[in-house]
Amino acid sequence: MNRTEEELLRAVDEAVFGTSEPNKLKEKLSLLETEFQREQRSLGSYLESLRRGLEFSLEEMAKTAGVPLPVWKDWEMDFCTPSPPELVTLFKALRFTPYQQDIIRKLWSEAPRFRLKRMTGFRGEFLAARGVASESGLAWLSVDESTRELVREWGCRQGYDFPKDLLDFLRTIETDEDREAWVVEILGS
Repeated sequence: MNRTEEELLRAVDEAVFGTSEPNKLKEKLSLLETEFQREQRSLGSYLESLRRGLEFSLEEMAKTAGVPLPVWKDWEMDFCTPSPPELVTLFKALRFTPYQQDIIRKLWSEAPRFRLKRMTGFRGEFLAARGVASESGLAWLSVDESTRELVREWGCRQGYDFPKDLLDFLRTIETDEDREAWVVEILGS
C-alpha cells in the first residue's frame, strides 16, 4: 500500500469512526458488531432498530406502518409477528431496502423459535421479585398460538398440563443446551 492509499484510509477512518488510532478503531468496530448482533437477534429488536434509525417515535412508526400502536409495540416486543400481508404493507409503507427486507423475512421465519427459546428463560423467582403476578401466564403468552399448541401436544405426551404446569417444567431446564434441545424437540431443527 502506498502513502496516498494509507492517507486515504486514515481519512476514511477519521470521517467514519472519529479516529484512526488502531486500538480505538478495534473498540469501535467491536461496539458496531455488538450492536449489529443485537439488532438481528429477533424481528422485534430489528424493527426497533429500524425505527430508531428513522428517528421515529413508536406512535410515528405505527402510523407510518398503518397499524395500531399496540400492534407495533407487540411486534417490537416480539409478542407477535406481522402476517405475510402485513409484511408486504410494511415494506411498501416504510420503503425498506431489499437488504432490510431480506433480514426481516429471515427473522420473521425464526420468530417462533426465538419466542419459544425466550420462554425457557422465564424464572418465577425472578419475575416474582419484579412484581409479576402470573409468571407462567406471561411466559405462555410470550409465544404465538400455533407454537403454544405444539407445546401443549408435547406436554400432554410427557404428562404435563400446559400452561398450568409450565413454570414447574421450565424450572427443570437449566442450561442453554437443554433449552436448545427442548426447542428443537418442539419445533424441529
